[in-house]
Amino acid sequence: MFVSPAFKAPVLKDQDQADRRSRRRFAYPAVVVIDGRPMPGRDISPHGLSILMPAPAVGDIVQVSLAGPTDGAEAISSPARVVRVDGGPEGIIVGLEFIE
Repeated sequence: MFVSPAFKAPVLKDQDQADRRSRRRFAYPAVVVIDGRPMPGRDISPHGLSILMPAPAVGDIVQVSLAGPTDGAEAISSPARVVRVDGGPEGIIVGLEFIE
């Protein structure tokens, strides 16, 4: 599986919409595996991430797997809670908060 690393540059927030996160986020265009299904990532922070995926219900718990930072590194896996679901020009944007 090919995975690209997270970028170090912060994602610029849309000036028309208030940022709901209290932490800085970074672009994360890599594949994120949610409950065993690959989904396109958007951005990540120390406490959560956003992805594009079919809309789950707010409050659902999903299992998130991210590839390790280098080739051959072990994947990182954590449960996460769906905290927001928004429509956007790219599709349905789902905000997840890590819970462990």
